[in-house]
Amino acid sequence: MRALTLLLAGFAFSVSAQPVNMWRVVYDQLDLGGLKTPNEKVHIECSFDLLSVNLMRYHETTTMKLNKAPNRKRCEFAIQDVVKRDTPFKFSFDFKTNDNFAHYNRWHSYFQLHSRPDQGEAWRCPIMALESVNGTLRMYNRWDEDRISTTTNGTCGNTGNSIEYRKLFSDYYYEPNTWYTIELSGELSYDKDACLTVKINDEVMSDVCGPNTYNDVNKPYIKFGIYKPTGWETDNEEIELNIKNVKYYELAN
Repeated sequence: MRALTLLLAGFAFSVSAQPVNMWRVVYDQLDLGGLKTPNEKVHIECSFDLLSVNLMRYHETTTMKLNKAPNRKRCEFAIQDVVKRDTPFKFSFDFKTNDNFAHYNRWHSYFQLHSRPDQGEAWRCPIMALESVNGTLRMYNRWDEDRISTTTNGTCGNTGNSIEYRKLFSDYYYEPNTWYTIELSGELSYDKDACLTVKINDEVMSDVCGPNTYNDVNKPYIKFGIYKPTGWETDNEEIELNIKNVKYYELAN
């Protein structure tokens, strides 16, 4: 059973939900501006002992954790079939972590805008990802105008690949146990000068125009959670990520 905490009028109550319902419980915390995912659920890639939802008096928080357990490199949930290419949008969320992991020389991520490969195509690095390394945040943007990406040298924008990339920002220091607001707005496109703005706490971190996504049949999709494929610097630590106020809206052209 998964315990959900409910705080009303200063009192805390506990209700329970079967793990099978967590796909819907997490989904119910999202504001998608009237849009819906298939079956009105999220896709979860996480052990249920590492995922919880806290229903508070004024907001709801989804908490994800990751530790150095065998074969664990992610605790994430995906919002699928909502994001569209060539459609203006505004997307925002709040996050905080239990540490800034300044002693981690290897990156891990808290959010991804990803794209599922087409038939005959390898999985590629995400379109965008909010990454942490040495106690700072960074974000890259990747795109490819080719119908099928060439990935002969890794899966990112390395020499010999058809994938191109730009660094949107880096070296943004963040504090543990502090809420930050991330906002992305603009348009995703692989064949025109679409513009994309990234803000942290209303500060513009990047404002660029140009191709900014992959040329895929499937729609891009959003992933929240901890992804750490890079190995662990310590044996006993746990990364904890809290997410709230997830909002995605399509904007009028």
